[in-house]
Amino acid sequence: MLEYWKAPASPKVLKIEAPQSVREKVEHVFKDLSHKDPLFNGMQSNCYAFQKLKVKSVHMVSNSFLWSKYMTHKDDLRRIHQSRGINVRPMAPRVNCLELLLDNATFDKDLNEVLLAHGCSSKAAASILEDGFDIRFTNQHGSLYGEGTYFASQMCKCNQYTEPAQQSTLRHIIIARVALGDPHYPKNTYSGRVPEWRNSAREDLGRSDSHVVNPHISLRSQVHWEYVIFNGSQAYPEMLVTYEL
Repeated sequence: MLEYWKAPASPKVLKIEAPQSVREKVEHVFKDLSHKDPLFNGMQSNCYAFQKLKVKSVHMVSNSFLWSKYMTHKDDLRRIHQSRGINVRPMAPRVNCLELLLDNATFDKDLNEVLLAHGCSSKAAASILEDGFDIRFTNQHGSLYGEGTYFASQMCKCNQYTEPAQQSTLRHIIIARVALGDPHYPKNTYSGRVPEWRNSAREDLGRSDSHVVNPHISLRSQVHWEYVIFNGSQAYPEMLVTYEL
């Protein structure tokens, strides 16, 4: 699958509809990256319904303005890391499941750059493709791990935040390229519009670049992996997936 943001002289937002073979691939990957058990703790699972999804369309997104902002932010992260002597360690396990959707795409491992998913309403999806992710809207669905923009690697989690428009059954998930950089791994809730300090005893090292919520170390009985960024330029929307259940 091509990365259409490389298309020259395109309008601000260019959406290119992918063929049926891509829709089928996306549907398979989405189901595979979701919880399949119909029960959770002996009760009906909210995630199981996602196994019924039918992908209606897939659009590759080109927005040269957002791409430029994203690349500039990655350069800024590298300069900060170098000036403060930050050694960015690879995430373990590394998130690479969604990379199957972008053939021949490359990712900057030195910035923990990955593909993640973001569920949203139709109105929010249009705004994100046009103007990018905006943390000023973060409180609409709560913010347990900081007032940032949330992503997930499990599609059933993203589905919880999709909102079909009136008289419509269509839902939307955006697949985004995200530079997580040097993340903090919160074990409990966190309140704030900026990420945690890298080291509370060394504020000269600055703050972490993102939050990565690992359910295996969380003290909140966390079920899904979640990823939080606090700067909208830290993510670039690559793909819009429209589906129904």
